[in-house]
Amino acid sequence: FTQSAWAELEAARQSPLFETPIVHFLVRAFLADGIDEVMAHMTAIEAGLGLEADHKTSLRPKPAPHPKLRSTGRVASRLVAATG
Repeated sequence: FTQSAWAELEAARQSPLFETPIVHFLVRAFLADGIDEVMAHMTAIEAGLGLEADHKTSLRPKPAPHPKLRSTGRVASRLVAATG
């Protein structure tokens, strides 16, 4: 980590979005190897950026802005927006 990256991580940890499940899966990812590492990173991203409405169409706004976009695509779009 560079000092600026570490400062960004510390700022993110203060957010209510960075709750226990995210921390749990990030730690698990860094302690694992192989597919377990990949799956833990993917789960941490889902925990941080996913919404219940991604999986339940009844919770989406009407009319849905992207009705054919599946849950993985929705999370991927948020990840792209978050990382620029």
